[in-house]
Amino acid sequence: MGTLTVDNLNVNSNITGGKINNPSFFAYVKTQHNLSDQAFVKVQFDEEEYDASSVYDKAANHRFTCAEAGRYFLSAHCMVRNADNNYYQQNVSVAFYKNGSEHCRTSNKHEASSGTGDGMGYFDGVSNSVVLDLAVNDYIEVYCYVNVSTSTPYIYESNSATTPKQHRSWFMGFKIGD
Repeated sequence: MGTLTVDNLNVNSNITGGKINNPSFFAYVKTQHNLSDQAFVKVQFDEEEYDASSVYDKAANHRFTCAEAGRYFLSAHCMVRNADNNYYQQNVSVAFYKNGSEHCRTSNKHEASSGTGDGMGYFDGVSNSVVLDLAVNDYIEVYCYVNVSTSTPYIYESNSATTPKQHRSWFMGFKIGD
């Protein structure tokens, strides 16, 4: 590998507080919680790795609230299991809701080789990422949908005691521009 040498680096003076990609946060599911079959349920990301600007509410609303208008990159991942620990998730979706309404979603559907929709998954992980222009006080929440054949589906919690940490379900975001 070579060496990168920078003689002059000009940083745009319009960066708020001289910080790049701020405000920013990273929240994760510390405590597993149940979902409902065939319904969108708000994911409760109840712990944070960082949130220096206090833009994520981990205690009550479980959402990101924009404190500074601009363009934001947001990403979420939800790992889903069911209480019987068997192979019965058939469809999992992760959606971003903006100000209480669905904005965009991604889905994962298991299909059997017959194409009948009876493919099964023990753990299902679905990610969603989006770039949004947000105004002050706009808020973003993450919802998860699951279709199971039997049992109670739930959001799988993270294991932050291991090294490296195993964040199985998380939500993060940061400002990328004005």
